[in-house]
Amino acid sequence: ISPNKIKSSRKEVLFMRLNPDCIRDILLYVEENTGYMSYIPVPRNVHNFDIVLQNNYEPDEILYHIDLCEEYGYIHTDSGTIANFYIKRLSVLGHEFLENIRQENNWNQTKSLAKQAGSISLNVISNIASNVISGVVAKHFGL
Repeated sequence: ISPNKIKSSRKEVLFMRLNPDCIRDILLYVEENTGYMSYIPVPRNVHNFDIVLQNNYEPDEILYHIDLCEEYGYIHTDSGTIANFYIKRLSVLGHEFLENIRQENNWNQTKSLAKQAGSISLNVISNIASNVISGVVAKHFGL
């Protein structure tokens, strides 16, 4: 789902919708690009934005979803400076969620079930992902 754009008399306005793929791509990016005392600088100005994720997203959409990742407790950030803030690392909850959705087939099944349920909230997606993994484990070990 992409952000919807409308033109106002003064500027273009973006209306954001939750994009679970963008959340997943951010978590994968954070995992790959942070380390102990190695943070990701994130420019506050979209015109200086240089973070490239697995899929194509507008800078505004990435910034919006970084905020959601922080609000939901998936990442830790630092307020930084006037020009940048910093993503420090994934949280324990972020690691757990990412492990549940890392495999493409599990992720696709999770999204499909969420769509069938009529909800793409992060809470619902997280619960479904956990159940998908539980089902994979049970099937593998004959539980």
